[in-house]
Amino acid sequence: MEDIELFLPLFPLPPSPPTLLLPSPPLSPPLPLRRSQISNRTHEYHYYRYKLDVAGFKKDIARRDTLLAEQAHALKAYPEEIEALRASHSRLLAEISRCRTEANGIVAERDKEIQRLEKVVGGLKHSISTNTRIEEAVGDEVFREMWSRIGWEVMNWCLANGAAKGGVINVESLKDDVRKELQTGIPEYEKLILGGHRVHVVQALLARLLIREIFSDWCFGITREQNSVLSALEKEFTKNSPQPAINTWRSSTSILLRTSLSTPPTTTLASKISTITSTILTAITPFFPIPPPQTSKTLPGIVEQTIRLSLHMQTQRAQFRIFPPLPPPPLPATQDEDGGERDMQAEAGEGLIWNSEDMEELSGEDESELEGTSVLVVAWPGMEKWGDEMGECCHVRNCVVRARVVCDVD
Repeated sequence: MEDIELFLPLFPLPPSPPTLLLPSPPLSPPLPLRRSQISNRTHEYHYYRYKLDVAGFKKDIARRDTLLAEQAHALKAYPEEIEALRASHSRLLAEISRCRTEANGIVAERDKEIQRLEKVVGGLKHSISTNTRIEEAVGDEVFREMWSRIGWEVMNWCLANGAAKGGVINVESLKDDVRKELQTGIPEYEKLILGGHRVHVVQALLARLLIREIFSDWCFGITREQNSVLSALEKEFTKNSPQPAINTWRSSTSILLRTSLSTPPTTTLASKISTITSTILTAITPFFPIPPPQTSKTLPGIVEQTIRLSLHMQTQRAQFRIFPPLPPPPLPATQDEDGGERDMQAEAGEGLIWNSEDMEELSGEDESELEGTSVLVVAWPGMEKWGDEMGECCHVRNCVVRARVVCDVD
């Protein structure tokens, strides 16, 4: 303890900092005085803003007056500019009109040149097509539709004129050629009439007359001398020329011969239609209870369709024929299923036997039971095609339209 007491005097303590005396805050003015000061400051502020707004308004008015003055000065020059623009516009319109006139002239010349070139191209196309295409070649369905339609129109015409009515035909009242045609082509006509097939007898006779008048010549519309010459010429060609070449020659020659009939005015065709119609009416009138009207256009229409069909058939490279033939033309011998040759002419002379591939039965009998049955009458003949559209494969036969027949089922 003594040591400590001795040591303490040697290290004196630092003096304490002096005490700071802060001034006391001033006393706030009383509340009424503060409100008066705020009111004065607010009044001064609004007055100052008013002065600024007035100064800004004056500047805006001055600036607007200056702009209006400039615009008014500019408007004084507008009429002159407008007149200048109008003059320029008129010049442009005149220039446009002149250019349009020149363009129309150029377009008209171009159109004329295009039309001329189109005619040239059309002529070249026609020339190329006529030199390279198969002349008048059409499908079997065209001939099938035409020949079938003619057959049904013949049937309807016979029914409409009462061909199904009446009794046994008085053969002695017929002309010699008609009687011979009936007895030769339809020898069983009496049996058919008694069996209720009178309309089929009349239809068959009308079909034979159509075929004899239209399909008997080498080409319809030629004279007897031309028919003899062309038939002999084709027969001569057959000796040394292949059949496809003969078919091409026949097609081209028939197209040239057909021009005189099918090109308007068709006075030659009209006269032949009238002659054939008169011949047919004279021949078949005795078969009707009441003579068919002479003014009816149905039969002349049938004759015209048949003529056009015959011309169309003749112009094909393939050989289209009506079967059974009347009279039988020189047909090529073909091979049957057994490999032996069969002669179509011989079959035509021996009488017809039912053939389901080439015939259609009209009496309603079951065709599956008609095998080997004799045919009493061919009410409407069929159509066959030898070869193809190129005139080749001449040994290939295709039945285009089946013949409509009545068989002897007794």
